[in-house]
Formats: sequence, C-alpha cells, structure tokens
Amino acid sequence: PQSTPRLLRLLNDYNQKVTFFCTGEKAKAYPHLISEMQAEGHQIGNHGMKHLSGWQTSLDTYIDNARPWTDTIKLDLFRPPYGKMTPAQYQSIKKKYTIVLWDIMPGDFDQKIDGPKLFQRIQKNLSHDSIVVLHDKSSCISKIEYALTKIFERQ
Repeated sequence: PQSTPRLLRLLNDYNQKVTFFCTGEKAKAYPHLISEMQAEGHQIGNHGMKHLSGWQTSLDTYIDNARPWTDTIKLDLFRPPYGKMTPAQYQSIKKKYTIVLWDIMPGDFDQKIDGPKLFQRIQKNLSHDSIVVLHDKSSCISKIEYALTKIFERQ
C-alpha cells in the first residue's frame, strides 16, 4: 500500500501500461489497489495465492495455489513465482493460463543495487518486446522510480 500508489502515479505520468502479477494474498488484502490498477488500464495477472516455489511444492498444492483468487477479474496470465515450475506443474497450468516469464530480471530486490545501477541493468538489455520483472515493494520503490523515469524519458 505504500509503494503501489507511487508506482501507479509514475506510470500515469508517462502514460505507460504494465501487467501487475499479483498474489491472491496481497490482492485480497488491498482490493482498492487492484481496482485502481484496472481503472488506469493496467492488466492483472495471477502470481499464485501465495508466493510458492514450484520446485519445493507438490503438484496438487501448486495447482491449488494457482487457482484464480477472484471471480471478478479474468486472469489469463500466470507468472510462476521465482520462475520455477516442475514439468507436471507446467503442463497443468498451461491448460488454463498463458505462462509468462521474462528476459530482464534486474535485481531490484537486491539491497546493494541503487537506482542508477538498476537503470543500467535494465537499459543494457532492453528491447521493444522485453519483459522486465520489477517488484512492487516498499524497499524497492525509490530505485524503481529512478530507473523507470530515466527509461521513460528516453522514449
């Protein structure tokens, strides 16, 4: 709730639309933020009810965790937490969702990475069809704001 409004303002200022992959736990805790994301034209994707690693979770538990956490939003996209799924989990999930991975994971969650370094890591590999994973956390938002502002201003 501290970082999402800041990120939404930044995206709105630069007329940028993104996909927010949300855990059901957070979505249910902050439904007003999900509504705001949708109202501003962003897409919502499923990131599981909880942030479970497929490699450490049984098939049944993982599939149950990936069930839609809402009846009011059509969730067509699934991003596996940590990008980790077993082959059986993948085969099951792909029947219901388009599975989305990424080509740039710049490490915004790393406390040793500051805004300029985050920008550099994104910019180095960015192309028009890149999928960049950033984390909407309070500990990351300042450096994300810095990096995205620099990227958006270069467009």
